[in-house]
Amino acid sequence: MRTRLGQGAQPTDAVRTLLEKGGLLEKKVRPAEVLGKKKQEKERSAKKKDAAASETSE
Repeated sequence: MRTRLGQGAQPTDAVRTLLEKGGLLEKKVRPAEVLGKKKQEKERSAKKKDAAASETSE
């Protein structure tokens, strides 16, 4: 397995996750994870703004 990875083979996301949990690969933050966190933060702030707007309009 390590030989193939050393030659440039790229595991699928599912296999990468298993290898990271098993300690065979270093866990790296992939762009999709970072964007997901930013998007979640934007959604939270939008919900807070909506809640504040609904309180003031009542």
